[in-house]
Amino acid sequence: MDGRFPPLGSGGGGEKKEEEMDRSNNTNQIKVYGLYFSDTGLKGWLEEMIKRFNESGKPCTLYFWWHQNPVGTDETLRQLKEVLKRYKGFPVLAFSHNKLEAIFRVEGFLNVQKEVIPDEWSQCEEYDYWKNKEYENEKKRPKILFKVTKIKKIEKPFETHINTKGLQDNMYPLKDEDIFKLGSILKDVVPELEEMINTQNFVKMLEEIRKMLKEIRDLLSHNPNIILYGPPGTSKTYMAKSFAYFVIKDIPSNNKWEDELEIYKLRERLHIVVKDVNKIFIPEGAKDNFAQDDFVLVYKGNGNANIGKLKINGDREGVVKIEKEITIHSEDIKEKLEKLNNSNNNIWLVVKPSGVVPYDYEGVEDIKLKPHDIFRWAIVQFHPAYNYDDFIYGIEAKAEGNNIQYNTVERVLVQISKLAEENPNKEYILIIDEINRANLPAVLGELIYALEYRGKEVNTLYGKTVRIPENLYIIGTMNTADRSAGRIDYAIRRRFTFYPMHADQDYAENTYSQKLMEAVNKFIEEHISPEYDPEDVKIGHTYFIGDIDKIAYKFIYQVVPLINEYVQDGLIDLNKSPNNPNKQDDIHIVVENKVIKIKKDNNEFEIKGGKLVKNGQDVDIEEFKNFLMGEQT
Repeated sequence: MDGRFPPLGSGGGGEKKEEEMDRSNNTNQIKVYGLYFSDTGLKGWLEEMIKRFNESGKPCTLYFWWHQNPVGTDETLRQLKEVLKRYKGFPVLAFSHNKLEAIFRVEGFLNVQKEVIPDEWSQCEEYDYWKNKEYENEKKRPKILFKVTKIKKIEKPFETHINTKGLQDNMYPLKDEDIFKLGSILKDVVPELEEMINTQNFVKMLEEIRKMLKEIRDLLSHNPNIILYGPPGTSKTYMAKSFAYFVIKDIPSNNKWEDELEIYKLRERLHIVVKDVNKIFIPEGAKDNFAQDDFVLVYKGNGNANIGKLKINGDREGVVKIEKEITIHSEDIKEKLEKLNNSNNNIWLVVKPSGVVPYDYEGVEDIKLKPHDIFRWAIVQFHPAYNYDDFIYGIEAKAEGNNIQYNTVERVLVQISKLAEENPNKEYILIIDEINRANLPAVLGELIYALEYRGKEVNTLYGKTVRIPENLYIIGTMNTADRSAGRIDYAIRRRFTFYPMHADQDYAENTYSQKLMEAVNKFIEEHISPEYDPEDVKIGHTYFIGDIDKIAYKFIYQVVPLINEYVQDGLIDLNKSPNNPNKQDDIHIVVENKVIKIKKDNNEFEIKGGKLVKNGQDVDIEEFKNFLMGEQT
């Protein structure tokens, strides 16, 4: 099947996207977001700086200066100026003996030897000292002067991912990945960076997404059916939706892309064909017969017009999302109808949510629910109760007077297949989330043949045919840790390509979340039952993304119950002795007397009954946050 598919996107979109990938990595992007330095004599002058700043009562201080330019001088300083423009401030981290001692918020800087101190800095403590160049009398040789507006002294200094051992007498650029790893530590000092900190995971993940999108695109050119598989929390559904966005629009470029993707999601729209707009009217006496949640569609004026979201064009045909229309309720219907009647040139009609029109309209030729070609993707989630009638064709019963009418209706696969067939120059995507949780042979039926022989007609149980066109991609996701789900048999497996999604520690937002994730998965590796592969059950990075509050919450209320479930299901064997025990100098998880313990320094918690406890009491978020940050609990 190699070469059957055009490049994703229209009009050579594949090449264009590659160019945009390269352009997005250009050197004009901000990569430096602050500075850091190490000074073994820090504590003396830091205490003096804080004391004088507090006593002055002024909004800023010029006490902080450095004797030379930072590493990467011109480019570093240029980028810091861009950060000041965008975020109004940047952090400077002060280390001593490899431990973070303080964070300064800087809202301006200049080269003392070349630039004049601006008048607006006159409100700062130490302004006169610098303005009058008193530092020359003390034979100081300052290079850069910083305008500091906030100082955060770390009460219990700690080590970070930044290694400052051996560094002295210089300043170094604090890069975007550093901001990302430091996370919420910086938010109190430079809250403007919060949005950037919160989206750093997306930015970092985007780099991997670029690579994955290309790989998935290449695989789909050989086989249009693929399954993304991996343990919980490895972004399988996220990746599938990213690919859908890539096909429809482009490579995601900000963290709002999922909202935009919803516009193109498959749903039924109300389709109206009008013979004569001047003859659309509500029949006499209909006001008294409205039901709960009927829809009122309003047409105003002549010619082209909008009816709510409905557009009637010159061909007298309109399409509307019925869920966005005016919903009327029995208790206020008369008031609403009176307002509609009092509006000039309004002509209105009523449609039920099902698409059934309760009255005969002389001017309306056809009103029905049908998909529209704006919809380019769909997502369904398989589960044990999901079956053939939910996925391909089904039966719906409708009351017709005193009789029941049974109709064959198209389900999601047939709907999106027909859309793709009607629009062969566009790509369509069907995402099947948790594909292995359903009884696949029963759900897919004769579709197993159609998956392989694209474009070939297959007869169904309902006397209708189904044909899956070549421009419809089917992407499944599969949780490899879910042993309650059925395995995929060989006949179905042969129709799919399988793409692994691994737990990636690099996505964890900061040092403590990375160490926590490392400890959890190290524990799983050491105690995994021999019939399982550790890569299938490791806990993924999405559980360790966010600020410290989110990470503590996720760990206590999601990760801990999941570990407990692994024990109950036999994935983790508490009797197993690890060959390579966890290192004891940081967060580590051990088993003592069949009790799982999480330890760090002199602190420890236990996992009991799916809860995190200490001394028999449930641990709260604040207590676990202190544990992660290295404070005594």
